[in-house]
Amino acid sequence: MSTPPTVQIKKPRRSVQQPGALRNQASLEIQTRQAQALLSGRTGPTGIIGLMQFSHLATDLWHAAARDDPYADWVLLRIEAGIDKARAFMKEKNRAMVKSLNALGSMKIGLASTQAPVVVDLSFGTPYGFMGAYLLSDYDELNRSVLTAEHCALLDRDRAGELIRAGGNAVRSAYQLPTAWRRTDITRDEVRKGSDATANAAQLMGVLPVEVLELKQRPKFAPRIVRGGAEKGGGETKS
Repeated sequence: MSTPPTVQIKKPRRSVQQPGALRNQASLEIQTRQAQALLSGRTGPTGIIGLMQFSHLATDLWHAAARDDPYADWVLLRIEAGIDKARAFMKEKNRAMVKSLNALGSMKIGLASTQAPVVVDLSFGTPYGFMGAYLLSDYDELNRSVLTAEHCALLDRDRAGELIRAGGNAVRSAYQLPTAWRRTDITRDEVRKGSDATANAAQLMGVLPVEVLELKQRPKFAPRIVRGGAEKGGGETKS
C-alpha cells in the first residue's frame, strides 16, 4: 500500500508594513516689518492678501485642477508666471543693492539684521504655498539691502521708499492672482460639450485657451488629474 503524499499548508506571509506619509519641516525667518505685513495680510475694506491666505486659495485651485477643472489649471499657470516675474524683479534689485554695498573699496558694510526675527513654521499642502514663501523671503532680503543702503548714505530716503513699495506691490500682485478663479465644478469634458456651465465659466473667468483645454499646456507643479479613480498626467507640459 502506497503512502499518500504529504500536503504542506503554507502559512500566509504577513503583509509587509508600508511606510507612512512623508512629512517635512520648514520655517521662514522674517527680519523686516514690511515683509511681516505681507505674512498674514490685512482684512477689511482695504484688505491685502498675505502669504497664508494665498496658500489657502492656491490649495483650493490645486484640488480643482486635480478634478479636471481647466480654469484652475489656467490660473495656476498665471500664478507660476507671476511669481517667477516677481522673484526675478526682487533678485535684480537686490543684486544692484548688494553691488553698491560691496563697491566701497576698503570699507565693508554688512547687511542689516535684527536680533529678534519672526520665525514662522510653514506647513503647506501644495507646492504653491512654498513658492509664495520663497517670494516673501526674497522681498524680506531686498528690504534688508535697501534699508542698509539708506542707513549708510548710499541711497536717499525717497529712492529707498520707492524700491520697498515696488517690491511690496510685486508680492501683492502675485498673491492676488488666485482670486481670478471662481469655483464652478466644471470639467474639460463639459467645456468641450459647450454646456450652460461652460458659458457661465467663460463669463466669470474669460475664454479658456485651447492649449489649456487640450492639456497641451499645464502648470509645472499641477497635480495629476483624477478621473473616476484613475490618474491622468495630462500630456505635454509647458511653462
